[in-house]
Amino acid sequence: MYLYDDKASRTRLDPDGVKAHTQAPYLILMDTDTETSTSERLRACVRQVMLRENGQSMVGKARIGGSSFTVEGAYGGGGLPVTVPQSIYIEQGTPLPERLFEAWDSATGLEPSPEEISLFREWGQENIDRLTPKDYTPRSWR
Repeated sequence: MYLYDDKASRTRLDPDGVKAHTQAPYLILMDTDTETSTSERLRACVRQVMLRENGQSMVGKARIGGSSFTVEGAYGGGGLPVTVPQSIYIEQGTPLPERLFEAWDSATGLEPSPEEISLFREWGQENIDRLTPKDYTPRSWR
């Protein structure tokens, strides 16, 4: 999920005036095994992501720990965590607070509620330095 609303993102339109892609800091949930996501296991990171329209959804790529991962929808996995290798999970992920896990876990369906979006965005904005590696500074953040 993008950490900022459209005012803080870069949105490009195609020649017909339709949104072609949006680029902004993106909060990604990650786990090493999506079958057993728990509050102790779920971690997060923030990366600059450009989502492009692909049919009914917006899809993009995120670089995490030197690897590329396809991200889409809420949290990167279409409402679910992105599955990453153990080394990336440990080195790049920040543990998710219990209150955020509870909000995510109690959601109905894959789309977050407005309250859930507010909780995650607020936490992501407050902790963007912890969620982003120190040596990671995309040009658009400078």
